[in-house]
Amino acid sequence: MINTVTIEGALSVKPVLLESTRTGQVTEFNLEHSDLTGTEPLVYTWRCQAKGELAREISEKAMKGQVLIVAGKLIQEVVKVDGTDYPVVKLRVEQCAFGRVRAAGGV
Repeated sequence: MINTVTIEGALSVKPVLLESTRTGQVTEFNLEHSDLTGTEPLVYTWRCQAKGELAREISEKAMKGQVLIVAGKLIQEVVKVDGTDYPVVKLRVEQCAFGRVRAAGGV
């Protein structure tokens, strides 16, 4: 099965670089994408995760409202909340291209 996804969207917040001895450098961020095919815009939010050198580059260069084009693979993680496991799907980013910064309120 092929699992390669490319998404273009605007950052909802500036990515922050986190470091741990277990996972190394990692950043997680949300990309927002608008679908304007209907009468009202529909905004999709995609949870993305990057690791290593790419995580550092994204956290240093990217800013809120900036358009990113990311490519990677869909992954599923399990998050435990109050003893209940919930599946969370994220895009593990393998490539990133930095675009323009959108005006406030534009998605």
